[in-house]
Amino acid sequence: MKTRITFLVMIAMGFALSFYVASCKAETEVDQTVDEILAAQPTITSFMPTTASIQSKVTISGTFLNFAVAAYIGNVECEITQRINGNTLEIEVSPNARDGKIRIVTSSDKEAISGGDITITYPAPTITSTFPSQAFVNENITVEGTNLRGITRITFDTTEAIIQFQEPQALVLSVPNNEGPNQKVRYYYNTQSGEASGELSPDFQIFT
Repeated sequence: MKTRITFLVMIAMGFALSFYVASCKAETEVDQTVDEILAAQPTITSFMPTTASIQSKVTISGTFLNFAVAAYIGNVECEITQRINGNTLEIEVSPNARDGKIRIVTSSDKEAISGGDITITYPAPTITSTFPSQAFVNENITVEGTNLRGITRITFDTTEAIIQFQEPQALVLSVPNNEGPNQKVRYYYNTQSGEASGELSPDFQIFT
């Protein structure tokens, strides 16, 4: 009977110790004010993956990332797509990004910079749909294919169209106000060696 009582006392003491440790940790977190977090120097300790394609997601780990307002790869701004917690962010690689260090800027203008560079890859877009030969100004045209989010712009001769919607398998563009026949329609995308382009139509006509 004495052995059983001793065992129960030891269990109770274990629970009490666990509760005390958890309480101390909670108090430490609560005691860290917003001003203290804002004043702290943010850091980037790692990012995954270390090689990423344009428009893909990258997870950044570090410290004091709570108030991140901007993210960059090199000098190209990338969207912060998710704030997982104060130490972890997710960003989307911009179509214009190049290999470089990741940089996070907080609302107090403090910067965290990665120790290493992230490598960016550029899957080439392919077009599977048939592009029309004519359309009216402001008419929408749907383009289907793969890796279409990598397309950075589309031109009708020298006039740039507005891309209204863009996903990996489809995009919708609005025909620009550039009336006339015999227009070359091209799409542009980035590669490791610079900008490249492909042809959508060699002889397009725009009506008003």
